[in-house]
This record gives sequence, structure tokens and C-alpha cells, in this order.
Amino acid sequence: MTFGADFPLIYLAEGKDLTMNDIHSLHPNKLTITMWDFSWYTMTLPGEPYHDLAARFAEAVERGYNTIRICAMPFLLFTAEGPRPVR
Repeated sequence: MTFGADFPLIYLAEGKDLTMNDIHSLHPNKLTITMWDFSWYTMTLPGEPYHDLAARFAEAVERGYNTIRICAMPFLLFTAEGPRPVR
């Protein structure tokens, strides 16, 4: 079975169930991981590094990465007591 980049959405839209073999075949044999710190979330204004996320993703692929691990900034979302209050 050969899959394009949009495989999961098309496959599920057709009402087909994914088997474990289907899911496994979506993943590369080797992961090359880049880690993005919280800058991907905080530096998004025009002229800043992550203003164009699609371009940053494309650049990661050009550099040979097939996985992006992001810092989701939990320290800004939660406190020791639970979710941070909304201001």
C-alpha cells in the first residue's frame, strides 16, 4: 500500500478503518527529530522567525528532519494548583 501526505484524511473520509499495519506504514523507519522551544509560539509576528510556520516546516524537511518535537509551554498554561487563570 502506498500513501501520499494526505493519506490519513482521505482514507478516513472514505469511511475506511485503519489497521495497525496501515498506521505503522505511515511512519518512517528512522526518526530524525528537531526540537523547537517555545519560540515557535512566542515569535510569530512579521519579521520574527516563526511568522511563517509552513516555511519553517519546509525548512526542517529540507534539513532532513521528519519529526518536530515542540515545547508546548506547560509552565505558561498550568501552575502547581492546576490550569492558570485566564486574564
